[in-house]
Amino acid sequence: MKVHTPKQAQTIRSRLKPYGKDKYIDSLTGTIYSNRQRQNLKAQSEGYRSHAAKLKGQDSLFDHLIGAARRNRDRLQLSDEYIRKEWEAIIREGKDVSPNGRLAKLLIDLGFRHPSDTWNVGETPKHG
Repeated sequence: MKVHTPKQAQTIRSRLKPYGKDKYIDSLTGTIYSNRQRQNLKAQSEGYRSHAAKLKGQDSLFDHLIGAARRNRDRLQLSDEYIRKEWEAIIREGKDVSPNGRLAKLLIDLGFRHPSDTWNVGETPKHG
């Protein structure tokens, strides 16, 4: 299953038109999507990995970020509002995964990433 950023998923969803029974067509690319694929796009646009993850009640990435900040509140000194504002900006601007992008900076603030990391978010090198 392809996982899209929330912004990508929302863009694709906006182009889907009904195409027969339980099928949808992307009006720009002509790609056919099943109903489940459409549901996955909806869940991904909300920050979940898939429709199944949403149904199971698995937290979205945003929920994990807020949880991390709350668990480490004394050390991090970050408010829920700051994290929410940054997350909304990341979604609005598109998830820039570059080493100096907004998402990388938020992960540094939360202690999930070291400031000297030079790789893209999500591409952490494997260590022997």
